[in-house]
Amino acid sequence: MKTLLDWYIPNRIIIYRPIGKQTIQIIQERNEQFLKLLDEGTAVVHILLDARYITKVPTNLLKLSNATGFLKHPAIGWIIAISSDPLIKFLAGMLPQIGSLKRNRVMSEPANGLAFLKEQDPSLDWSTANDNLFTF
Repeated sequence: MKTLLDWYIPNRIIIYRPIGKQTIQIIQERNEQFLKLLDEGTAVVHILLDARYITKVPTNLLKLSNATGFLKHPAIGWIIAISSDPLIKFLAGMLPQIGSLKRNRVMSEPANGLAFLKEQDPSLDWSTANDNLFTF
C-alpha cells in the first residue's frame, strides 16, 4: 500500500491516506498538493483523511499548523479523519481548530465517516465515488 492523495468524488471529496512515518517536510509537500486540488474543486470540498496507516507523526503543533495552510482555504468543507490511535485522534481534532476550521470529525471506522458526510452534504453525487480508493 502506498500514500494516496486523490479525488474520492471528483471535485468534491479528496481522499488522503498517508502511510508510515510523517515528517514536517512530507506534510508541507502534501499541503501544496491539497491547495492545488482545493483550487480545482467545486466548493465546498471535503477531505477524508484515512490516518489508519500512519506510524509516526510530528507533535509540534506550531510546526504542524504552519505546514497545513490548506486548512484555511476558502473552499474547504468537512474534514473527516479516520483513526483509532489516540495521538492521531488528538492531532486530527486539534489542527483544524488552530486553523479556525470548525467542521471536523474524527471517527474510528470509515463507514461512520462516510455516513456522517452523507448526512452533512446531501448535494454530493455518491454514484461517482471511487470506492476502490477507500479500504474498509
